[in-house]
Amino acid sequence: MDPLSPAFLPVRVFGPGCHYFTFRTRRGRPGLAVPPVCAEFQAALHLLGLEGVSRVRTAVVLAAELHLVAAVPESRAADQVGLVLQGKLAPSLARLGLAWAPEFSHRPLPSGADGYPTFRYLYRAPYRAGLAAEGEAWAGYHCAERDWRWFGPLTRGSGGGLGPLEAAVAA
Repeated sequence: MDPLSPAFLPVRVFGPGCHYFTFRTRRGRPGLAVPPVCAEFQAALHLLGLEGVSRVRTAVVLAAELHLVAAVPESRAADQVGLVLQGKLAPSLARLGLAWAPEFSHRPLPSGADGYPTFRYLYRAPYRAGLAAEGEAWAGYHCAERDWRWFGPLTRGSGGGLGPLEAAVAA
């Protein structure tokens, strides 16, 4: 099925409670974009869903920042979700001599808005930042399986690197 077809539109749009989060390291110190942090980041995102804290739709780890889009349940405040994620990753950062900046930002995304521009922005971020070469999978990128069904086909041949799920299928 064509990911641009109207049948995909319901999953491409942001539903109620979707927020865009940005986390930064204290004083903007780089060091997040290393394999141990990327691996723990993927595990932490999985746990957020299993624990019912939030469903992360897409996310990326950069040198000194973490960006993500998450569906926040009505029973939780977005601030709580951010604090839980920071807490899950704090030990990994501490082992590298890093810490989170005390504040993080989040903003609600308009319900019904097309998610493609935001997904594409996060997907391309490591390539724009020079953290990965074009065509190279970035271990610090995450896309929920349901979202990858519509977004993944749109990344092929578009000048971006392969996402982890796309690379696994190609292997």
